[in-house]
Amino acid sequence: MTKSETLGKILYRGFVPIVIQDKLPPLECLAVVRDAGIEAVEISCRHPEALTLIGQAKDQFPELAVGAATLLEEGRMRDWVNATGRPVPTIDAVVDAGADFLVSLLPFRQTTYEKHSDQCVILAGVSTPGEGQQALDWGANLLKFVNPKLLGGPAYFKGLDPATYKSFPFFVTGGMRPELLADYVEANILSVGAGFDLILGPEYDAMQADFRPARLREAAVSYVSVFGEARREFQGEIPFDSRDAVAIAQASGRCLNV
Repeated sequence: MTKSETLGKILYRGFVPIVIQDKLPPLECLAVVRDAGIEAVEISCRHPEALTLIGQAKDQFPELAVGAATLLEEGRMRDWVNATGRPVPTIDAVVDAGADFLVSLLPFRQTTYEKHSDQCVILAGVSTPGEGQQALDWGANLLKFVNPKLLGGPAYFKGLDPATYKSFPFFVTGGMRPELLADYVEANILSVGAGFDLILGPEYDAMQADFRPARLREAAVSYVSVFGEARREFQGEIPFDSRDAVAIAQASGRCLNV
């Protein structure tokens, strides 16, 4: 899968489910969201089988863009986490396993862009406008803002947008429930991510003991439907259905680095 195809798949539905560390069957979950029309998923590197799952996902669902999330670059922090018995795959390892895009809560260093941005889409974790500009200058494709409620919710992005020339390609994760999506789309968010705990809501605990694919499909379709309706109302001029990242960048004015 080319980098342009990957970015197009992320932007197509604008909703990216995230495999986290729990007792849900991960590959069955990916099959369900694939059948719901979603074309991009993340696998958190907090999952103990992250590397294996990335490889299996690419083998079983080659049409899906698969991202490696919760990445940590090499350094003392990553060494410490590994030493405490929570091994985190290296970026090189997830790329070798087949990851199409790289995601982090924390800002990536310039060396990561230099090494991987030609091959992989990069969703850069940022928390300030300065970090966002630096990430875009280095080659990020989407800017990941986490826990937006703490930043001020949709109002924060509405306020930030004009001051950054309406150029930031916002990707938001953390508490993205269906009833909140329309307000974020109105604030010019391009895409959101959510773990299956949020997708399933109050049924999440029960589904880990008794997995019901049909119910997960209903929940995933609900996200897609709500997000699509909001896009038609607030971002109707952007050709997300084309999966053409260049056309989406031109129509939206967002710096997607394509």
